[in-house]
Amino acid sequence: GVGNAAHAWLLQELLHYLQHDNSGCQGFQNMGPSWVQVRNGIDAETLCPGDARAVDVIESWERLVRQ
Repeated sequence: GVGNAAHAWLLQELLHYLQHDNSGCQGFQNMGPSWVQVRNGIDAETLCPGDARAVDVIESWERLVRQ
């Protein structure tokens, strides 16, 4: 936790603002259900070209970039 009461209040206000729809910070929630499998496939060097899961992740990334 935050030891200083004023800092704790300020942090709470910042979080409240960032969570509000008008802040514009809540539009992107995650990379989609395929992200972990794609990430692991990249790490293991087993991800194949044209993998449909990779396409899902790319589409999620494009949605993030367009926001």
